[in-house]
Amino acid sequence: MPTANPIKRTNRIAIVVVVLVLAVVVVLAKTSRQPLSDPQFAAKAAQGSLAEVELGRLAAQKSQSETVRAFGERMATDHTKSKAKLEKIAAQQNISLPGDLDKDAQKNYEKLSKLSGPDFDRLMS
Repeated sequence: MPTANPIKRTNRIAIVVVVLVLAVVVVLAKTSRQPLSDPQFAAKAAQGSLAEVELGRLAAQKSQSETVRAFGERMATDHTKSKAKLEKIAAQQNISLPGDLDKDAQKNYEKLSKLSGPDFDRLMS
């Protein structure tokens, strides 16, 4: 069986990484449209971190690309750590944080969770 063109594979991996990063940018853009109080900012940041953790785990499970899986694992690990730090600070300030994905992140997660392997990677490219 012929091997896949490494350039096309690298391009697909790069596109998947860009799409995942754009998900973060969308979350940040939504939080920066208006001034937020500390509790509002903390809640948005917590939801953004939670989305990154869940999407990272999903990429680690569903992608056929080792590079994308490794990136997903790293993203989940890093955002789990930042979320834990935020939770500690929020607790000290008596700020309640959401524990669930927001509606948009949940919709994206559900759409991607139904796919795996080449189908997952194809949607991401």
